[in-house]
Amino acid sequence: MRTRHARSGSTAIEYALILPVLLTILFGAMEYSWCFVQFEAVVRAAEAGARAGAQVELTANPSPTVVAQTVAKQTLTSSFPAIGNAAVATAVLSSGDTILTVTLQTNYPAIIKYLPTPPILKSSASMPIENPPLPTN
Repeated sequence: MRTRHARSGSTAIEYALILPVLLTILFGAMEYSWCFVQFEAVVRAAEAGARAGAQVELTANPSPTVVAQTVAKQTLTSSFPAIGNAAVATAVLSSGDTILTVTLQTNYPAIIKYLPTPPILKSSASMPIENPPLPTN
C-alpha cells in the first residue's frame, strides 16, 4: 500500500507538466482578445472617416478625402493613442467621384511575442458621396 509521501512527488510533476499548457492558453486568450479589441477600433475608425468624408461636398476645402483621412486617424488616436499615432489613413474617390473608400492601417504591438499575431491591423470602409456630381451629357 502506497503512502501519502510516495504520491506527492507525482502530483508536483503533473502540475509542472500541465502549467505551461494552461499558461499558454490563458495568455493566448488575453493576447487575441486585445488584438480583436484593437482591430475593432481600426474598423470603427475607418467607418467614421468614410462617413465624415462622404458628407463633405466635392468642391469643399478641405476635400472629402482629406476630411476622411483626418477623422479616421483622429478617431483611432482617441481610442488607442499608441496605435493611432502610427496609423496611416488613405482615402480614394472612385466610380466617377461617387464612392469614397477609406483604408486605415497600423502596426499591432503584440504583448506576448511568441504567439502568432497579425503584424498589421488593416480595414477599409466605403461610403457613397451624399452629393455626387451630376452626370454630364
